[in-house]
Amino acid sequence: MFPRIFSPLFFLILFSLPLFAEFDENAGKAPVFVKKGEPHLAIEWAIPLKKNQVQVNRREEAGVTLFGEDLLVATRSGELHLFGKNGGLKVTAVFEGECTVAPLAVDETHALVSVSNSVFMLELVTEKKGKKTDYSWKVLWNIAGKATVATQPLIYEDKFVLIQFHDSVIYVVDKESGELKNMYSD
Repeated sequence: MFPRIFSPLFFLILFSLPLFAEFDENAGKAPVFVKKGEPHLAIEWAIPLKKNQVQVNRREEAGVTLFGEDLLVATRSGELHLFGKNGGLKVTAVFEGECTVAPLAVDETHALVSVSNSVFMLELVTEKKGKKTDYSWKVLWNIAGKATVATQPLIYEDKFVLIQFHDSVIYVVDKESGELKNMYSD
């Protein structure tokens, strides 16, 4: 008896793919099948974030956020990477704890990063040294709740940061100072 992979339906689907898709040779190095005229994603660059690639039985949480022309990438292991638009790593910040939601780009130099039960307001500091530019993160403020952060923080009226925690408490924090203004719970 033949395995299921050799069923006639499998061959019909496999051999009909070229009829419905067109290979986009300008999409980068990775082959991508796209419908003609539709927008698509293509891999321009890729950088491994872990030195020893090992399969683990846990989900990688956190996420990716546009930061001006760059990308902010937060990982579950508490790292925040800033990649340039061409894939070069500009700077990495390492926190004690886990990032479980995507960072929030406040503007071109400020970002909010949720790490375990805390939220950090960071400022990207750039320093020119001849032709080279050095990047670093400056912590402007941080605030912690009793439970882990549940969702990405929200900026309200450009004055306040709303932070929801897993214990159903929402903090209202002054965006500039990090001072707790109010808190709501169920």
